[in-house]
Amino acid sequence: SVDSGLYYTKAAVSPDNKLYLGYCKCTLVASEVPYYATNDTDDGSWELSSVYNTTSGDYSSPSIAIDSEGYAHFSLFGLANINYSTNRTDGDYDELYRFINTTTEEGDYSHIQVDSSDQVYISYYDSSNGDLEIITRTSKVDEDSNGNWVVGIIDSDGDVGQYASMKIYETDSGNTFMIAYYDTSNKALKFISTELDSDSDGYYSSNDCDDNDSSTYPGATEVCGDSTDNDCDGDIDEESATPHVTWYADNDDDDYGNSSSTKSACATPAGYTSDNEDCDDSDSSINPDSTE
Repeated sequence: SVDSGLYYTKAAVSPDNKLYLGYCKCTLVASEVPYYATNDTDDGSWELSSVYNTTSGDYSSPSIAIDSEGYAHFSLFGLANINYSTNRTDGDYDELYRFINTTTEEGDYSHIQVDSSDQVYISYYDSSNGDLEIITRTSKVDEDSNGNWVVGIIDSDGDVGQYASMKIYETDSGNTFMIAYYDTSNKALKFISTELDSDSDGYYSSNDCDDNDSSTYPGATEVCGDSTDNDCDGDIDEESATPHVTWYADNDDDDYGNSSSTKSACATPAGYTSDNEDCDDSDSSINPDSTE
């Protein structure tokens, strides 16, 4: 037996084939705190240690990855946020333990991976929005370079992202993220393969209809006249586009419109005009230019 009182166990193997286990341990009533165990010792026995210097709390969904130099990286959910810890800086897990994101209920079901350049990536479920997201650093973790955390949305179609498992596939052109996860809305297992957020707009290629244009992503402002589906809803220059123009119904085709019948659009809709001074839009002989 390695330890007792374990929950949510995850495993990772170091470059020299030593096993690391990340898990939560029940230390007090209603308290589950993050621990790790490894057999990377001189005699092969198990070494146990707390990831975070606490004996109380409510933590879950731990995940562990080992980088190319044999350092461990942990992600876990606790206090309604995703958390991260590593011993890469000075060998002490307490040194870099922090909240990554402060939005309520972000970070459950996390899965951490490290690429060949020791860049950290964490997939997780954002229960406040029902999205599958990835968070990463702008630089790898070093003693003198902590970097900033950047969030990208992978899938926002319905309530998705629970029980995610991620694998990074590296090519000459960059990383591809392969993720399996649960789609709660459709009660289905989903799989997605996506590349990095190339245009840095917060949406990975799987959820971005143009990952080379930072003004184009789900929920973006639709811009009139640029021939682009800015908000990725399948339509261009729909009624919600800005800056839109108010047009007035011209039912009698006299180029004068009815002020009480309007439509917002980027270009003139059929049967509408920019004027709103027609006092009788059912008679083309009645308009501001007609002879009395």
